[in-house]
Formats: sequence, C-alpha cells, structure tokens
Amino acid sequence: MKSKLLFIPIFLVLLNLSLFSQEMKIFGQVSAGVSIPAIESDFPDYYKTGFNVGVASGSYLSEYLALRASVFYNNFQGKNLPANTSSSFNLVSISGDIVFGDFKKNSKINPYGFAGLSSYVLSIKTTVYGASVSSSDTKIGFQLGGGVNIKTSSNLGFFAEATFNYIFNDGYAKGYVPLRVGANYNF
Repeated sequence: MKSKLLFIPIFLVLLNLSLFSQEMKIFGQVSAGVSIPAIESDFPDYYKTGFNVGVASGSYLSEYLALRASVFYNNFQGKNLPANTSSSFNLVSISGDIVFGDFKKNSKINPYGFAGLSSYVLSIKTTVYGASVSSSDTKIGFQLGGGVNIKTSSNLGFFAEATFNYIFNDGYAKGYVPLRVGANYNF
C-alpha cells in the first residue's frame, strides 16, 4: 500500500508533462532554502532547522492557473543529544500542485499560491558510539503555500516561496515549513 502511495504524485508529474508540454507553455524551477520543523512539540524539540534543495516543472493552463510537479530533499540534524550520539532525519517529497496567480507575460512581479498532494519518504538514522540504526517509511500528505516570482526577462525569473507541509504520520514529523529561493525558467 505504501509503495502505491508514492505513485500518486509521480502519476501527476507524468500526466502534467504528457498532456500539456505539447500545447501549453512549460516551466522549470530549481531552488534551495531552509526547512523549519513544525506542528508537534517533539519534532522541533529534537531536530534543528534544516535545509532543502529541489526541482520542479509545470505547465501553464491559463493566465491564472498552472500545474506543477516537484521533488524536494529536506535534511534535519538532531539537537540536544547525549555525547557520542548523532541523529539525522531526511525527508523526500514528491508533489503535484495546482498553482494559481496572475501569470500574464507583461507583469514583472507575480504573486502566486498553490495547494497539492505529496508522497513523503521519511528516513531517520541514529548513531550511538559508532553503532547506527536506521529506518524509513512512506506517507502521504498535503502542502499549501505561496510565493512571488520576479521576472528578469520573458523567460527567466527568480522566486521566493513558503510552504506548509502536513504529513499523515503517527510518528515524528507531522509538519514542516520550507522557505525557498530559486530560479524559474519558461521554455
């Protein structure tokens, strides 16, 4: 069942690319930023603010609506750990979003919002006195966010965005907030 959940956003990515790349204008994004643990007290209590890197691609459906698929890697390091202990929490998200905003070509500054579904691959590794234990799991969730794209030419722009991610998870990491900056290119 868990492996099937991973294919929902992958399906959205392939659907997005196959249906709209021929007829509609497509875009690509690369970004990086910080990821802030949120929601439950255990996640922010045991893990520091981390980092994220990722790529996204999408298609404009109209001047006001787009579909976007993305893959992001997030890393959080443990904090307040005993001596000779380390812990890292890695999270890979594969997402499909509906993006709404004003994508007119003559606008230099374009605010936007988005909402989507995601598959999250969660993995944790803890090392105590050189002995390591690791585990991983796949969960589903959703994300909501917004940002602003600043066009520097008809094809190139730079953006900043914030995203709230909620994971349907019984353990740690029910939610986190990535803050990203990156480049956007219209093909």
